[in-house]
Amino acid sequence: MPRRRANIGAVFYLAVLAVLACLILGSAIPWPKEGPLSRRWPIVIAVLVFATIVAVAFGRDAPRDFFTFDDSYISLAAARNVAEHFELAVVRGRLLQGVTSPLHVVIVGLAGLAVGVEPAARLVSFAAFLFAIVGAGLYAERIARDRRAFALAAGLCVFGGPMLYDLGNGMETSLFTALLIWTFYLADVDDRSRRGFIVRGVVSGAAMLTRPEGLFLLAATHGAAALRHLYKKDREGLGSFVKSGAIAAAVYAPFLVANLIVTGHPISGTVSAKAVFFNFDAAQFPDPGDLLKPLTLMFFTARIVGYVALAGFVLRRRFAEILFLAAFYLSYLIKFPDALNHYRARYQHPLWTLVAVAAAVAIFWAAGRLRERRAWHAAALGAGALALLPATAHASQVYRWEYNTDVRDTVEYLIPMVTAVKGYSRAGESVAAHDVGALTYFSGRDVVDIVGLTDVSVAKQLAAKAGTRTMTLRRILAERRPRLLVLIRDWEEDWLHLLVRGAPGRFTRIWSSPPNKGTGAIYDLYRCQWTTSDPAP
Repeated sequence: MPRRRANIGAVFYLAVLAVLACLILGSAIPWPKEGPLSRRWPIVIAVLVFATIVAVAFGRDAPRDFFTFDDSYISLAAARNVAEHFELAVVRGRLLQGVTSPLHVVIVGLAGLAVGVEPAARLVSFAAFLFAIVGAGLYAERIARDRRAFALAAGLCVFGGPMLYDLGNGMETSLFTALLIWTFYLADVDDRSRRGFIVRGVVSGAAMLTRPEGLFLLAATHGAAALRHLYKKDREGLGSFVKSGAIAAAVYAPFLVANLIVTGHPISGTVSAKAVFFNFDAAQFPDPGDLLKPLTLMFFTARIVGYVALAGFVLRRRFAEILFLAAFYLSYLIKFPDALNHYRARYQHPLWTLVAVAAAVAIFWAAGRLRERRAWHAAALGAGALALLPATAHASQVYRWEYNTDVRDTVEYLIPMVTAVKGYSRAGESVAAHDVGALTYFSGRDVVDIVGLTDVSVAKQLAAKAGTRTMTLRRILAERRPRLLVLIRDWEEDWLHLLVRGAPGRFTRIWSSPPNKGTGAIYDLYRCQWTTSDPAP
């Protein structure tokens, strides 16, 4: 195993040298400054080949039949229902409930008709990963006005730990990462033709259907463009963005209306359900070190990438990006602060493409100040690339360790819990839990979701806050009367308190999981016994 790890590390660092070679030899590559993507095919193909090699090496040591999170299986359960029943729901009969990313679920579900849902989820994430790399490269080249910026930004994405990690989470993160950077790129291109504003509007609408943050993306890109055109008194440009904004709104409108009818929320109800459950009494804030984790890459010397990136946006006055980042972080800090730290800070992972673009732009901006002195210009460019690329590749090794740990925890911690539930219950009996993804996907049992992600009636009871969280959850359990109850031990002991004296029913612990290697958490499985004096369902 040590030799294998060394070999995988060597793949990363050899790929770094290859990207550096592209930068050094960039002046000799016949590559037009402007023009269609087809005229850039040699370097694009080279970058995508490197990306494929690095992606395969990244996940080589992890079990390949499983995903990283319990939430991964919520998305997969919804995609399976699309593939098997053409129903957009995590649990059949509960339309839209638990569906955070309708576009991702539909794409994976339809692709699953051909190859199966789980392979489809991986293929969609990988295709989005490659698409994001190309988008970041084109965007960096456009801003820096230097063809070598494509190679540097694309290289930072290829070795970007957050992007590589997301390839195996089975969720919408990779797709939103790609749509985010292409939305920024298409807005900057400012194509005013009919095809241009239609494509820009459809991509913006697709981003909104992938993650709720897509709403901020539309507002930032189109708002900044509208202000720019108003300042220049450019009616044609303003009209183009009004049209693309209307198209984006039309793409998103059906989901908005349906979600309002079903869940009472204009965006996915899972956002509010998590915020209410975890912040029931008071908002929980993440540690300062995790607040901007992917943005500043708080690992080793790669921290410099984030600082250079921030400088890149400020120095180049990229108002759309700054507006989006401000809206992104303010919304989380106001609505659900601790979510920024959930699941390896995955909600921040899509920002990595912006980090890569901004860092590349900053390096070429700084080197451009020395363009008249070619030797100094080349030295500055080389020093910047040498500072960024190896540090990023080194940081990605930490993400690789986290990825391997999380997938193994699924195998050794999450799946045994599902197996225990199946062993201690019969078909038709129900189990209550706060982690419902793997149970819904694998167990074949009715699952009572006490967080309310996949059950809007539970979410509404929690949102009403008729009493404490403990009282509300006890009332829900007494009404639903599950046969089994699964809780993380620390959650129950520290803040749920569902089983202490005064709880309705009787709960007997019948099984406990091995500790989660990543967090140390332990699942406890309880058998529930209900008396006639307990509230009827």
